Amino acid sequence: MKILRLTAYYLALFGVLFTLFEFCKVPGDRVAGVVTAAVGYIALLVYALGRSNELESAAKIIVLDIRNAESAVEGVKTHDTPQSWFKVIWPDNTWAKYKHLFVGELNPDEFRLVDQFFHNWAGLARTREDAFSFKAQALVAKAAAGSNMLVQLDRNAPDFKQRHSDVAKRIDDDDWLFQPADIIMRSQIFLKALDPISGTVAFSKLLKIARLDLS
Repeated sequence: MKILRLTAYYLALFGVLFTLFEFCKVPGDRVAGVVTAAVGYIALLVYALGRSNELESAAKIIVLDIRNAESAVEGVKTHDTPQSWFKVIWPDNTWAKYKHLFVGELNPDEFRLVDQFFHNWAGLARTREDAFSFKAQALVAKAAAGSNMLVQLDRNAPDFKQRHSDVAKRIDDDDWLFQPADIIMRSQIFLKALDPISGTVAFSKLLKIARLDLS
């Protein structure tokens, strides 16, 4: 709004000066200089407005990403289930794309806080992808091993049905899966490091830039 008001003042001033120049028969080269200055200012205004809009849009996306990440982390910490982990996603690294816009908006400590938050969130999301990928491979291997066990059963044995049921139950048991310590350790490290930042001064500044009121 300040930029728009200032622009209106400048344009009004240029209009008055141009009228005076015409009335006073000021030489054309001076009038041309004034016109050039006006055009230059308008070009600067367009650039400033474009950057302001880009900054506001980026701030809105980043605020939303932070809130979604905090909600997902809280869900995992409260209920460590496969369903809660589905929300731990890393669809688009918007902070890496737009963080250069906030170098002058946040002080070094605030900038570092937000940067570290997204670093930890990305680490947790990558760990989740590794865990889900490993589990998918493990399930395929388990299914193959279980099928082999079922094939080896003697169909003519009196207890065939019971043994078949026992093997099938064992195959369906999720506990019958190897869980790599590295994935578990990484997830615990990132979860512990991901404290909420929505109550910090840095987040308040992002809200102000985004023109959002989440109260």
